Amino acid sequence: MEHMPGTLPSDNPAMRTYIIRECLPALSLADLEALLAAVAHRLQVLQEAQERTAFETHCAYLRGLPAGTPVHFVGPPDKDFASREIVTLGRALRMSSTRIEVLDRHDHLWHVPMEWLVGPDETHVLA
Repeated sequence: MEHMPGTLPSDNPAMRTYIIRECLPALSLADLEALLAAVAHRLQVLQEAQERTAFETHCAYLRGLPAGTPVHFVGPPDKDFASREIVTLGRALRMSSTRIEVLDRHDHLWHVPMEWLVGPDETHVLA
């Protein structure tokens, strides 16, 4: 495959990596410093997108569980909740909300962030 200067094949990740590695020895210190900043920024953008997608998937999963489902509370322990306490789901507050109703061991209703809950099919997170 012939490579055209200034282009990277979007459909061939192995070739993109190969081309970048082949060009690295020709880069100056200034080039590498500029590239480092660009790569760090791109890595941050991709990691944030991946985390956002994982969180949105987690929220959709919790919203899909029926009320009464037991889930683990993994938020910060305080006087109201113990770490890894099992609480019972109530309902999502609204579709765009990242909070959900739970009932504690005393049947008190709380609105907690979804990131503080681990559902039955997510127990690998507790390990």
